[in-house]
Amino acid sequence: MIFIEEKYPTDNRVVIQVEGQLTHETLPILREVCLKHQVSLPSVEVALDLNGLTHIGREAKVFLRELREWVLLVDLPEFLRLELFPELPPSPE
Repeated sequence: MIFIEEKYPTDNRVVIQVEGQLTHETLPILREVCLKHQVSLPSVEVALDLNGLTHIGREAKVFLRELREWVLLVDLPEFLRLELFPELPPSPE
């Protein structure tokens, strides 16, 4: 199960909040939401808030690595940050 919510803190920024499990069954939903914003005009800054993520599958990990080129990943759970992006500094406490 996955919960995705889009928030617009400013006119040119969207925060996509993700909670639950990101698996091969739920990944197409997140992909569709993200890609919708990638092609939107005028373009907006896209931030993906993954703080509520409890599980992630292999396919979803690959997708997040690809997203990193144009999406700001925020509030990564520590287990995910260590596995995908060990070069990033730990989140401030």
